[in-house]
Amino acid sequence: ATAAHCDTIAMASIARVVAAAGLAAGVSAEMKCPGSNALVHASCEVVANAQASCAEVMAEMEKRAAGEHGWVDPHNKGTYALLDKSKTQLLFSRTSGSKSFGGKTYTDKVLFTFDATADGSCSFSACSESQGTSVGDFSTNYCNIRNLYCGEAEGCSPVEFDFATKETKVSPSLGASKDPNVCVVKSEPKKEEPCCKKCELPLVKFFSTDAVHGFCGEACMDPTKFDLYHKFEANLTRAKDDTPCSEQYAPDNQHKFTDFFSTVTHGAPGLLSVTLDLYAPNSVPDHSCCFTPLFPQLDCVGIPGKPASLKIFGTGPYCCPKGATEENPCAKGADAELII
Repeated sequence: ATAAHCDTIAMASIARVVAAAGLAAGVSAEMKCPGSNALVHASCEVVANAQASCAEVMAEMEKRAAGEHGWVDPHNKGTYALLDKSKTQLLFSRTSGSKSFGGKTYTDKVLFTFDATADGSCSFSACSESQGTSVGDFSTNYCNIRNLYCGEAEGCSPVEFDFATKETKVSPSLGASKDPNVCVVKSEPKKEEPCCKKCELPLVKFFSTDAVHGFCGEACMDPTKFDLYHKFEANLTRAKDDTPCSEQYAPDNQHKFTDFFSTVTHGAPGLLSVTLDLYAPNSVPDHSCCFTPLFPQLDCVGIPGKPASLKIFGTGPYCCPKGATEENPCAKGADAELII
């Protein structure tokens, strides 16, 4: 038998087992569902009540699906599309986002059926079905439904209508799941960007290297105030281009200040202050556990837990934990000796 023939027999066996359990479609007989061409597929059913009119609930779902006002599916940035609508139903498709299982693209269909209640709230049922052969779904079908109505209280981002919703029934198919915690995937913190790559006239680029603290700073400054700023920063120099720090060598004459570290403001805001970008030497080892002494000439005398005096790429000195080396200032073997 060929491999393809064996796969066909295996799938047929799975289908017979699941069908025998009454779970081939994965949905109950009374629930209105979108349907799937896959005999064995994951699904989820939800029955809920929203404290809003059905018109508002339906409008909010359509706005989210359309991505209005920059709305993004919080479950790994999937893509919704409205396939059909009536006065009491909405049919959507959802295509999986960037972090789907196996890096593949999956498509599900989601059908909502609405029923206005006497108290002005909206009861609805929803059914999501995977369109391909599947058993486990990592809560995807549940999230397909939930993320179109969840509110700010659940960590979601409504487009126009934010309302409370109580789920009275959540029924995933055999092998599927219903974990609300995976429906909203927190975004990675936005990476800080330099503020002062280019300066707009009348401001021009100035820079200064600080070998003691291990940084080179770049700022956009008023050149008419150079004499004033120079009194506080002796190394302040007018740049000839937009990337002066990347052209400066650290004291070891082997590394340049190319790695953006952070943006800070020095001085007294409202009186005399400067916002600048700090750049560290390329490939500098992590030395966040170390401390720059206020008076370098005193070395590390009297600094609790930081007895080791180091220079890194010629910058410093830094006071680091006992056992620290220039290559590994914060290595696990560098144990701090806390003085209590």
